[in-house]
Amino acid sequence: MRVLGSTWPERGIFAGDVLIVDAAAEPRNGKICVALLLGDVVLASLRQRRGEWFLLPCREGGEAVLVDEDTGCEIWGIVRSLVRVRV
Repeated sequence: MRVLGSTWPERGIFAGDVLIVDAAAEPRNGKICVALLLGDVVLASLRQRRGEWFLLPCREGGEAVLVDEDTGCEIWGIVRSLVRVRV
């Protein structure tokens, strides 16, 4: 997947980068994921609390979102690698 729009420089992710995403990977605490949130594709860090998964957004000050059908949020895949192409 190619990163468009927002970047996440603290994690080394910039606009135009290509992410290698594994849709079959199990979620793990602290991993970066690609998620669907109310129809939008977002990058977020995963956190597990009391058996439930939460998305922590890449932008500072954003709120954690519970991953479940009621919030319209699901994990699509786990970012495994990044390819940076500079033209």
